Amino acid sequence: MKKDISHYDLCKVTAERFLKESEIVLFEYQNAATGEFPDVLCFNGAYTKLFEIKVDYQDFKKDGQKDCRTEYKVKYFGTFKYYKNILKSVMFELPELQEFIKEAPHLGRQRYYVCPTGMIQPEEIKNGFGLYYYNGKFSLKKKSEQFKHDMFAEMNIMSHAFRKYANGNMENILIKKYDRNFK
Repeated sequence: MKKDISHYDLCKVTAERFLKESEIVLFEYQNAATGEFPDVLCFNGAYTKLFEIKVDYQDFKKDGQKDCRTEYKVKYFGTFKYYKNILKSVMFELPELQEFIKEAPHLGRQRYYVCPTGMIQPEEIKNGFGLYYYNGKFSLKKKSEQFKHDMFAEMNIMSHAFRKYANGNMENILIKKYDRNFK
């Protein structure tokens, strides 16, 4: 498929579009402190949305191999069944433990792929992500599931962005301006 829009440009239009429902949006944001480099990360209070921008189908196929897309295993206990037996033996249960073990927290309470129209088919997405198509405007093709998000990493990224913004570097940071004329 021919690229009609660059990765950077699709990140930027996605950030601009979703600033309407967010307070702060970072796009193609580089922050080595957390090791996370989100394409587009939207903050609306403590609720976050991550957008993975794909302008190349092969990049989408490789995305499933990232650590944050693979099933998380308990490092020292091996399987959930063994871990659950240990928990029962100490007389408490955590109802969401199995979900936590399957999914390590990463950025975004909701997560979406954004691609040129038709590049990724909704049925190809098996990891709970949603899907938006872009062809000059956005259209939702699949709604995201709710994910466990790493609020610590998200707050580190946001505080880094605030420091950068306060020092006059507003590159790749969008902040919703409040209307001062409200009544």
